[in-house]
Amino acid sequence: MAFLKELLRKAARNFGYQIQKYPSAEFLSVPVFDLSVQLLMAVRGERLNFIQVGANDGRSGDPLNQYILQYPWYGMLIEPQPDMFAQLCENYASVHDRLIFENVAIANGLSSITMYRGQGKDYPITSVHRRVVTQLAPHDVELLTVPCTTLDALIQKHGMSNVDILQIDAEGYDYDVLKTLNLAATSPLIIQFEHGLITSQEMNGAVRYLSSHGYRVLYGGRQIADTVALHKNFPVMVVNPRA
Repeated sequence: MAFLKELLRKAARNFGYQIQKYPSAEFLSVPVFDLSVQLLMAVRGERLNFIQVGANDGRSGDPLNQYILQYPWYGMLIEPQPDMFAQLCENYASVHDRLIFENVAIANGLSSITMYRGQGKDYPITSVHRRVVTQLAPHDVELLTVPCTTLDALIQKHGMSNVDILQIDAEGYDYDVLKTLNLAATSPLIIQFEHGLITSQEMNGAVRYLSSHGYRVLYGGRQIADTVALHKNFPVMVVNPRA
């Protein structure tokens, strides 16, 4: 390794360059999601409509919790796990009158689906994909079969004609969830999903699907493993810089 470094230094000097080591700097992750939400509320007002897929208990690492409790948001919380769903309802009991709770999974063309999760509270991930919980031995994995529907079906069921924000955290099933929404009919201004557990092919598919429906895709949302997509009608996207 030392030889290779010296070789690179000599090659650089031959071309008039000098290689120097600079102090390491902290990686800065811009909170794209929160900045986008704040901008949207500044333009549209504090009452936004949202859908959250994979709402869990409504607290643990939840990107919407503070907004739902602090502002008069109206929306739908979707969580397939019965025990987490019960906690979700309890944690939002004080504002339940402006929320819709759905204890289902989101999937296309299925009436039910099997999920894998670690037994006990030491492994918080639950996923449709066994590969997501590969760290667990077979005897530590619990199988959970839950009913399914699509985002389009739920939107029609509850008459949500306008959705400002779509938040997806499906532990590796995010693209499949996104595909159950007809973006030509329902176009949330902000979509955030987790790309950290999906495959590169699924990520490419998600980007193509979003881009083809007028979204600008930004890597890094509330966390580095998140992706934020802003619709062409998002306030900052429709500003004409030459106006």
